Formats: sequence, structure tokens, C-alpha cells
Amino acid sequence: MPASKIKNLIILILALANLFLLALVLPARREQAQRTQQEKVQIAALFAEAGVTLDAASVPQTQTLYPLEVTCSEEGQIAAISSLLGESVTQTQTAYALELSGENGRATLEPSGALEVLFGGTTAAADVRSDAQARLKETGLNCTALRLADGGQTAFAYFTVSGAPIFTDPATFTYKNDTLIRFSALLVVPQSVVRTDQTPGISAQDALLAFYGSRMETGWVGSSIIGVTQGYTAKAAVEPQTVRLTPCWRVETDTGAFLIDGITAAVSAA
Repeated sequence: MPASKIKNLIILILALANLFLLALVLPARREQAQRTQQEKVQIAALFAEAGVTLDAASVPQTQTLYPLEVTCSEEGQIAAISSLLGESVTQTQTAYALELSGENGRATLEPSGALEVLFGGTTAAADVRSDAQARLKETGLNCTALRLADGGQTAFAYFTVSGAPIFTDPATFTYKNDTLIRFSALLVVPQSVVRTDQTPGISAQDALLAFYGSRMETGWVGSSIIGVTQGYTAKAAVEPQTVRLTPCWRVETDTGAFLIDGITAAVSAA
């Protein structure tokens, strides 16, 4: 048999094998999707019995997130800070922190990654959101969209790793009378990311069940769940410039937000 016919026969066999496997997988996936949707409806009904509104359609699909250890790039951190400080940035390494200063103000970066930038001499912004967006864009940091708080005098965004937000210590711009006075964050600029555990975080359904069961403990007396979002919490590790990320869920309600640990299912106020 000519080599070309053998090649075509092999391709045909592989294509048929793929179709056979697909025929096996699709029903299982369809069944899993139906089971997941049923779970969401049942959880919404459970909350409804307690007088709490939860739209089953608003419960998101669960991503597979694992505990991570992020080693930050000090070079990337300094570049981000320098963009906030403006021209002629100088650095001084002390025993406890890296201190930087520039025409716009001064900054302190601790080994843990905790950053504080104090500004002086800036003019009032015509629009706080636009001003903060422009400054955040200059840093090149990977963050979610900005949110406003405190009567429009605070703008904050969550850092993201692999597309998932970090809900603790966000990048926060603080204004006074529309004038920027402070920027703070746990500055996560990944250089390397390593999985520290093979156990993935819990599903959205399990997180909501944990939240439901914690109502007495947390004292939550709200009447509706507005949003459910998957992400991480961050904690500085022992090693300098290293951050440990734990999968979590953020549940926003009509009376406040809560974080559900993706490994232990512990519930705490956000």
C-alpha cells in the first residue's frame, strides 16, 4: 500500500477515535452541567426559605484554583512605584525597608511587599476615578477595574494572578478634597508562581453553603446576596518579597461583604 494511503488511513482512524471519545465525554459533561445547575437552584431555594434572595443564575461556574506561592519581582515593584513618584526617583535601602522619593512624593516598600506612597504638592483631580485610572495604568500592574468608596474619595482595584482577583490589601488611592494624598497596597508583581498544594478550592455551591451555615456566627441579618466572586486572599510569607495565595470566595450582600476560605470554608467579614 502506498505511503500516502497509509497516512490517510491513520488520519481516518485517529479521527474516528476522537469522535468515539467525544461521544463518551459529552453526555458526562452534560450530566455534570445539569447536576451543577440543580445544586444552584436548590441552594437558592434554601436561602429563600430563610428570607434571603439569591438568583441561581448569578452563581458563577467554579474555576480550579490552588494555593499558590508568588515570588515578586523587586525590579517590577520599583518600576511601578517609580511611575507614581514621577521624575528623578532615588532609592535608599534601610534595615527595614526600601525607601524611594521623587518629585511627586515618597514611598516605603517593606520586605513583605507592603507599600505606602505619600504624595505632596499634587493638584486636585477633575475626576477622581479618571485620575486614579490614569495613574494605575502607568504602573502597568495587573488589576481589576477600579471601584470608588468613601464618598468618591477612595479608588481601589484588586491585583490579579492568572486572571483571578486578590481580595485582600488592594491597590488603594486615597484622596482628600479630590487631591491624591496616599497610595497603599500589598504589591504583588509576580516573578514566579508555584502551586503549594494539590487540593483545589471549594466550589461556589460549597462556599454558599458555608456562608449559609455561618449566619449565627457572623451575625449576618441581610436579605439578599448581590454577587459571588472567586479569587484569592494574600498573606506575606516568611521569605522577603514572597506572598502566599489561598483560594477564596467573596460574597457581597446588601449589608456587607464576606470572604469564604477556599480550603477550610471559614467565613470572615471582608
